[in-house]
Amino acid sequence: MSSYKDDIVGVSTFLNPLDPVLVEVATDGGSVIQVQGNKTDEGTATSVESLTQTTAGGDETTVGFDPDSALVTTVVTSSGVTMTFTWTNDKVFVTASAQNSSFELNVQVRLEPGDSSPGSTLPEVNGTVSGTPTVAMQSLRLPVLVTRCGLPTDNVVVKAFGYKGSNLTSATDVSSLDPDVEYRVLPTDEAGQFEIVVPASPAVSSPEAAQTVCDSVSRVVGGVCAALLNTRPATDGTICNEVANAAQFITTQSGAESTLILAACMGGFGAVQTFCNAFGYNTTEDEAIASSNLCQQVTGTVDSFSPDPVLVVPKAVFSNGLEVSVPGEVVSPGNTAQTLPVFSISSIGQAISSVTITPRDPLPEEDYVVYAQFVCTDATTVVTMAIVGTDGYTKQVQCTGAISDCTLYVPGAAELVVDRVTISIHSGGLFVVSMEYVIVF
Repeated sequence: MSSYKDDIVGVSTFLNPLDPVLVEVATDGGSVIQVQGNKTDEGTATSVESLTQTTAGGDETTVGFDPDSALVTTVVTSSGVTMTFTWTNDKVFVTASAQNSSFELNVQVRLEPGDSSPGSTLPEVNGTVSGTPTVAMQSLRLPVLVTRCGLPTDNVVVKAFGYKGSNLTSATDVSSLDPDVEYRVLPTDEAGQFEIVVPASPAVSSPEAAQTVCDSVSRVVGGVCAALLNTRPATDGTICNEVANAAQFITTQSGAESTLILAACMGGFGAVQTFCNAFGYNTTEDEAIASSNLCQQVTGTVDSFSPDPVLVVPKAVFSNGLEVSVPGEVVSPGNTAQTLPVFSISSIGQAISSVTITPRDPLPEEDYVVYAQFVCTDATTVVTMAIVGTDGYTKQVQCTGAISDCTLYVPGAAELVVDRVTISIHSGGLFVVSMEYVIVF
């Protein structure tokens, strides 16, 4: 993993309690790194949820973090690659899929003693609150209903963006515009229903309040940096290389999958390390020094509150990587007498909703089971689950009709045998989607 240290050309902290952004950094390499997280009602950061790096060329990588351990849990790239990381005391399980290449990996990387794990001791990442609480009491809450196959779903990430300008209307095409602000989206107690929170009052912008916010941001980011820098297989490229090597067993695109996976994995961990390096975070600095390094470089503060009308545009990212946006609506922050828009986002189409392999890492000669779940199936659906092993073993099962699941039982094989499991959907004789998994005994 590269240890190049980008020079910082701008650092902004975001003061509004209802703004999901904690800090944004611009580097001399043309990259912009934005960190999102949770805050108290006073705007103090309490944890980091994600970090997004956008390069000068427009490539985007988003890294998600576990709120307790601060370890990396997801990497999503604009090239269509999605990776997940599940950490145990001695292993990290990694899944990797590419939306445009129709494959999925499910492998594991062993952690040596001394590598970071969920049991590792991480620095305290909760900020402290000082001063008088200030809450935006009349913030607008715009409802969003998300459905899949006609049914409400919570298995989705909903985002909302605000665009400022007197000429903007609900008919405005914002695809070529940069949003002025990203709003926090909260789930509700009802299935598939979310709320976009539009701040209706400004944040406290006194020097003392701004310093409190910055100190808390530095602490929670310090926890993320410590978790990464203490995880040697992540920083030295071991995890990424092993996952990329597993992708070589997928032959559908002559090595293209391995290249995609390696670039996404290295880009995800690299984005976090670039951010940490830019502020001088390391495993030996104490919290006070780390805090000083970030806060002394802040060049501006941002408040997501806008007194003028704003075009709010929601977007849903479904579990299969599909992104769906709907036309925005103009609202006036602070005007609780206005008629609020109700957004509705839906996704249709047959899809593989989940795949479970038990055990995830079978031992030599150990049997395993592949269990897949599906959505939006109908009478024309044909699901095929097949396995091809490097020892010559093959097996296939088909499930048809309006099914919700299908199961493939696979016998164990000798050590180092590689199985490639393929799950595909056809509807009315036409190909819909497929996924591939690699199992190494």
